[in-house]
Amino acid sequence: MSASRITGTVTDMVVARTRKIQERDAQVSEQSPKQDTLSISQDAALLQQAEAIAASTPDIDMAKVEQVRQAIARGELKIDYEKLAQKMLDFEGALDAALDPSSES
Repeated sequence: MSASRITGTVTDMVVARTRKIQERDAQVSEQSPKQDTLSISQDAALLQQAEAIAASTPDIDMAKVEQVRQAIARGELKIDYEKLAQKMLDFEGALDAALDPSSES
């Protein structure tokens, strides 16, 4: 998988997510003021979900970070670009699902 293909896919996902948010915001602006309060509640729920995800993320192991930096500097780090690209896409998909309340089943 080429870097431009990965970048294009990630860019497409970001554009799609941005459009969803813009569409939701446009729908909210067309609704009555009482429903605006509901929109704020939905945004607060999304923020709480994001905070919970961030809180459950493990801390950074700075010793490991330094080991990786040194391996990169020595040219010893072997990167599996296919695996890296898949992990990025998996992360974007999980983030999109977490931020899109309409995707809940």
